[in-house]
Amino acid sequence: MSLSNSMAAAGGLAAAAAAVAAALWVAKLQKSLAAVKERKEQLAWELMSMRNSFMHSESASKNGTFPEFQPQPGDVVISTYPKCGTTWMMQIVHGLRSKGDMNFDEITEVSPWDICAELAGWDLNAPQGFTPRMFKSHEPFEKVGKSKGTAREDVGEAKYIYVMRDPADAFVSFWHFMPSYMGLLPGDISATTFCDAIFAGTSCAGTIWSHMLGWYPVRQHPNVLFIHFETLLENLEEQVALVSKFLGIQLPPPDFQKVLKQATHKWMSHPDNHRFFDDHILWAAVKERSHMPESAQFKVGKVRKGGGKTGESKALPAHVTNRLHEMWKATVQKQLGFQDYTELRKHVERENKARFTTNGTK
Repeated sequence: MSLSNSMAAAGGLAAAAAAVAAALWVAKLQKSLAAVKERKEQLAWELMSMRNSFMHSESASKNGTFPEFQPQPGDVVISTYPKCGTTWMMQIVHGLRSKGDMNFDEITEVSPWDICAELAGWDLNAPQGFTPRMFKSHEPFEKVGKSKGTAREDVGEAKYIYVMRDPADAFVSFWHFMPSYMGLLPGDISATTFCDAIFAGTSCAGTIWSHMLGWYPVRQHPNVLFIHFETLLENLEEQVALVSKFLGIQLPPPDFQKVLKQATHKWMSHPDNHRFFDDHILWAAVKERSHMPESAQFKVGKVRKGGGKTGESKALPAHVTNRLHEMWKATVQKQLGFQDYTELRKHVERENKARFTTNGTK
């Protein structure tokens, strides 16, 4: 072999060795970055969990649940799993009882959250200025407040509006909301980690599937109304009229139309109105109690920009969607037989139509 050929061969070997070394370095770097990302997400989750644990004191939780919390006959409890339309229904009910009055600082001021009332300085036994009194709750049926003398397994004389939502869409909304509420930034916690933790039961409300199953048996009780988030979107006027009928409130057409307008996502999310639903009163107390830094901010609010719709779960990773579906099969389908949420929703709405229709007229 000539000298020039030998030098060329040596150069080729050196280049190949350099390429291999570079590839190994890149692979090592990618592995290190993945480990850093995983560790960062783990720390973000631990931080969120710690702050959330400080939010609910044992005393406040006891004060806001059965048997200590005893709503009066006729009081209305808006009962939901988180991110299923709670604030939306609170606005509807308050509008109906007040003819659209918006003379409050933030809506939980006129509809206290049962297990957080003590934290925010709200008295669950106090009059509210409008009747019926109303409360917000994410508690499972066996823990929700019930009127005096009611057994844990019974409904009692208070009224309950239970809002259901497709678990996959509720998951997306909760994922956007919860980290921000606890002072984290978008992207700090992935959908996969959130699915593993929150929807495995880390939330103080338990899982959405067990929540549904707990409330389902009382869905046709005279003092219980089941409503679906998706149906509210499809026909808000009809559903607000249904709530009005359930509560025994009949408004003149102009007042009803005012209530209807104020219950739209467009109106509630408008910059002039968003403050009514941003939870700033309670969040200020939560921020201090949860030891968040002064710089922490909660920007999502209870009426999220871009929210108030269905189908967001279609953008989830396939493995997350599959896990949510498997959870449905193992819980709701196993106990009730419904293959998916759509089938359950159709069944409940057929029951509602039969229940609230007299001579073909709602």
